[in-house]
Amino acid sequence: MFKLASILLFSVGVLAIEPGRYFIRDAILSYQAHVPENEAAVTIWRGSGDALNQQWWLTKDTSSAGHFFFQNIGAAKYAHIGNTRNIVVGDEASRRSFYLQRNGSSYFILQQAGATAGWTTTNSDPKVLLRQVDAPDTLSLWNLVDERL
Repeated sequence: MFKLASILLFSVGVLAIEPGRYFIRDAILSYQAHVPENEAAVTIWRGSGDALNQQWWLTKDTSSAGHFFFQNIGAAKYAHIGNTRNIVVGDEASRRSFYLQRNGSSYFILQQAGATAGWTTTNSDPKVLLRQVDAPDTLSLWNLVDERL
């Protein structure tokens, strides 16, 4: 099975999630985590093997406009994206907090909360760098793609 990134992120606002066909695509290897049409479901890979894959919903929090969160399908755990674009990834024992920040006009850095170094993209495309769970020193570059374009 493919080794895929452990973190799957969407930026809120600039790259708004709307009904349609979206997927996260590895910018180098073209592996895909697909969001089916009219469904806000995504798969977050935690390593290799189907047993480690988990399905999550990307859901808008109707009590607070502009807030989104990932909610584990069939479970109450979620990774909330609030006003600060703070994203919590992982289970209770291993969760880490990251910030998705604008870097320039059209690309982003992913920075672990409390750390000074950011993970940056290499150009102005809307890409983010993701760290693999089973290879802490390995970064993978992913694109957010709208198939309707």
